Amino acid sequence: VTSTFTGFINGETNRSTQCPPGNPLNALCPRIGQQVNLNCSINYNNSYNIISPNSSIVTNRNLSFIMKPTDFGSYTCTSYNDCNEVSNTIILKQCNSPSSICLATGSLANIFCMPCVEEKTVTSYTWYKNGVFFSNNRNLIDVGPGTYVCTVRNHAGSDSQITRVV
Repeated sequence: VTSTFTGFINGETNRSTQCPPGNPLNALCPRIGQQVNLNCSINYNNSYNIISPNSSIVTNRNLSFIMKPTDFGSYTCTSYNDCNEVSNTIILKQCNSPSSICLATGSLANIFCMPCVEEKTVTSYTWYKNGVFFSNNRNLIDVGPGTYVCTVRNHAGSDSQITRVV
């Protein structure tokens, strides 16, 4: 029995741009709204199943979907026959997500930009507060209420992180 489980994020051609360093090789880090494609390749005579993060059994060997918050987690492709079985897993990890910080009246917050790109490849950081340019620093210190968007750029493109301070 053999099986291969592969996955990629539409528009991402380089595996190293899909997750920051330190993640396992079987991890992908798509953002909400990106298309993800997973393929469970098996020997033609073997049976198979794919178990999704919500423990559903998927009967299609080729999965293609637009990421939603409920899609993060482990997908396991299992190929089996009467004598043996082989499993492979792909993990869809959420690299960054919108966050909220609740402040006591008169307090200030520190916000850290942690995008889904390797730090040494970043060419620029741009922060916006409530849609208006705010800073080019990586991190913001002592900020008040508002919606902050950090956008980082590198040779492969850009990624953004949203933080709401209330």
